[in-house]
Amino acid sequence: PDAASERQFSFDACFNADASQQDVYDRSGRMVLGKVLDGYNGCVFAYGQTGSGKTFTMQGTPDAPGVIPRLCAELFERIRAFEGRRHVAVHASMCEIYNERLNDLLTRGGADEASSRDLKIREDDGLGGKGIYVDGLSEIAVDSGEAVLALLADGMKRRAIGRTDMNEHSSRSHSVVTLRVVAWEQGDEEKLTATSSKLHLIDLAGSERQKGTGATGERLKEGASINVSLSALGNVISALSEKKRGHVPYRDGERAKKIENVASVNRDPKAARAAALFEENKELKAKVARLEAHVAELEKWYG
Repeated sequence: PDAASERQFSFDACFNADASQQDVYDRSGRMVLGKVLDGYNGCVFAYGQTGSGKTFTMQGTPDAPGVIPRLCAELFERIRAFEGRRHVAVHASMCEIYNERLNDLLTRGGADEASSRDLKIREDDGLGGKGIYVDGLSEIAVDSGEAVLALLADGMKRRAIGRTDMNEHSSRSHSVVTLRVVAWEQGDEEKLTATSSKLHLIDLAGSERQKGTGATGERLKEGASINVSLSALGNVISALSEKKRGHVPYRDGERAKKIENVASVNRDPKAARAAALFEENKELKAKVARLEAHVAELEKWYG
């Protein structure tokens, strides 16, 4: 090819056809997990054309578990290793982005079914706030990898899938599994040492060309929606990778909004508490100075 058509790409790792699920996990999920337990937000997602193996990579099979089951198992192994030193609480949620609408996948029907559809993304940027979150999304306490996987298996039954000419079981939505991890030191009753982080595990729907999938009607609408959201996500990642970072278009799509609190630069999770303690210390010093001045004044009169 001529020079004008050449492209260069950079990768942290590249796997051949013989790579195992464990190889992929070691270079992706495991590296993120350690930071999450330190209080930093993390995100692992699979991206690619429809039928390329994203769901297999993230979910896997009973004989070849993917990133999500391996990460869940290791997460609770590490938590058990903290016994006697740190307390760790984990909550799980699962939603899908279908036709640019957010749906809760852990709601089991009944009266809550309607309220679990078309949820909204909110932002709580106050000190100690939730950050970017999905309003009304159910969150369930979990205490083992098996408990997380049971929830996810239940949620997958509600995820939108359909057949196309390129994939018999094509994901028609992006699924987002979020583990919220709160950790604090043993004996810290007031949780002054607490850190809170979120780990997002994402199985994106695949990019499609109508000519290849043969999609019509509802499938065509789904494919168009998938491509629009993937384009928005691509624009965010491209903007974040620029050396001179300008505007990052987080607001261009639901998926792009959801990535905001993990794709942007993570702040030290202890920084907010340190800043609060610094302000408290300044106030105490000011009070001490006022008291010392008052004592000095009294000593003039009564000393």
